[in-house]
Amino acid sequence: MPPCDSLMLSHVPSIRAAFDNCLRDLHGEGVEALQKSIRCSRSLRDLWHLRAQAYTEVARAFSQAEAEIRLQQLNAHFQFGASMSLGERAGPVAALGRAGREH
Repeated sequence: MPPCDSLMLSHVPSIRAAFDNCLRDLHGEGVEALQKSIRCSRSLRDLWHLRAQAYTEVARAFSQAEAEIRLQQLNAHFQFGASMSLGERAGPVAALGRAGREH
């Protein structure tokens, strides 16, 4: 495994914890399915793609403003990847965060 992959995989537990914090006060089938997906994720890419679902669940339970706040906290855990293999994904981080403000 290349050193950068090893470094990035070492962040998975802290990112899972950040998802737990993001979803801490949510309940329901959709949230439970998301939590299972988070626990079963095997890569940063898997976790990256689950952010949109977390945003949706928080927005449904509270508001888009709250979802944006929580997504920003999740995104902070992916910043280390901006110069590595997640670099091409830096754009959607901002775009997903802005989506709620545009509606």
